[in-house]
Amino acid sequence: MAAPNVPTVYIEVRQQIRAVQVVLQIQTSCDEDKPCQDKCQITPSTFQVEVLPHSLNINLWSDKSCDVFQLNGIKLLPKTCNGLHWVPEEGLHMRLQVAEGHSKDTREISEAREKEECGFLSQASCILTCGMCRAKIALNQCTFDRVLPLPSENWRELSENWCCHGNKETGRFANQSLLPSDSDCLVGALYILLHPSMLCKEAFILRRPKTADAPVTRKESSLSLLCRRCRSSLGEGLTKGADSIQRGQEWQAIHSVKLFKHSLHIRSCDEQLNLRKSFSCYNTETYLAQHLASLSQMHATFKFIIEKETSQQQCLLVWLLSADTLLLTSDTLPLGQLGNHFHGNQSLPSCCSSSSFKAAGWEKCCCTPRQRVKTHDMNAHKIVKVLYQTQWDQEWKSVYQQWSKDLSVQAVPLPKTTCLELMMLLADSNQHTPASLRQMNGFKVGYLRL
Repeated sequence: MAAPNVPTVYIEVRQQIRAVQVVLQIQTSCDEDKPCQDKCQITPSTFQVEVLPHSLNINLWSDKSCDVFQLNGIKLLPKTCNGLHWVPEEGLHMRLQVAEGHSKDTREISEAREKEECGFLSQASCILTCGMCRAKIALNQCTFDRVLPLPSENWRELSENWCCHGNKETGRFANQSLLPSDSDCLVGALYILLHPSMLCKEAFILRRPKTADAPVTRKESSLSLLCRRCRSSLGEGLTKGADSIQRGQEWQAIHSVKLFKHSLHIRSCDEQLNLRKSFSCYNTETYLAQHLASLSQMHATFKFIIEKETSQQQCLLVWLLSADTLLLTSDTLPLGQLGNHFHGNQSLPSCCSSSSFKAAGWEKCCCTPRQRVKTHDMNAHKIVKVLYQTQWDQEWKSVYQQWSKDLSVQAVPLPKTTCLELMMLLADSNQHTPASLRQMNGFKVGYLRL
């Protein structure tokens, strides 16, 4: 007999409308020696599901086991359960609602995190290195005289709405740049802004879009910064808008340097602060999720064409569906891929005795003390849910032609390696989604965790 399989739970929560979609993927143990037609099949009559405000209990009669999935961060309303239907070879689908919560929104969490980071950077000298290869990118130790938070990413675009009538001072203020002086550090949601004099220029490679070999008049206001040792993207060098930049004079034109938080490794020189891992919560996935959500708010659009910044080659079409979704999943391995997972919570089952069974308050649920009870903790993660198409999809050409003519679609240039990471993250999240929910209107469904 094969070992019994643990049921898989997939839950999506739309916070604004308090809607919940639950998919229970259930399998059972069966005799591998029997022919395929004689193998046992899981059916709605071979298990029992109990929906509680803070847990889902699944009782498999054939395996004599009960799996309790603890739902952390949400509270279900069991009486709102509806839309029950069984999808063959997948499992049970249902819809519910959640109780009104008082969780902090993304902006409040980001502001609290920035405040903590400003305090960390102002307390002691810091050492800045590349997050990939740990190559030193700053001169000696960085001691900042001033550490200040930056406004929101799209404050310039929103400045027109500060006043109900025309205001010249508002427009004049919006046209000014927030530039760091020597020994200044300006902290934003996704990056920190430093003066070029604080960095080791030999540690970087400056890269610009492919153009003619003659002097270039750049309409863009930034140059890409790559680590010289590992060639990973570290940030951007901001230049004056319409300056003509000669080859070899790029550093002279840069007035400030934007370093991405997810690309940095920052540690304090103070031994008492060495245990604090500031910026450790950032990674490429969170950066891309916040970047797309910010661009959507800034340009009032939900469609993006992802292109390589050096060659302007389009590689991905992204349609942002929602940025207010919570995801809870017990799936730790994508289908068809063993030993490699990036998404989902790793649920470590713990068997309970009859005494702990009563202590946990489960004597009134569908489980019985004679069954083997396993508990699984599921934490809620905020995600950005998207539809996407890659350049290898069949409908890519026709959809791209339509989007390229739409003025509301925004082009997003990214480094080549970041484009590849984005495609891998979306493809991996698609494999973690139940099979019946992986496609929508000719697009694939994916998500990025915030």
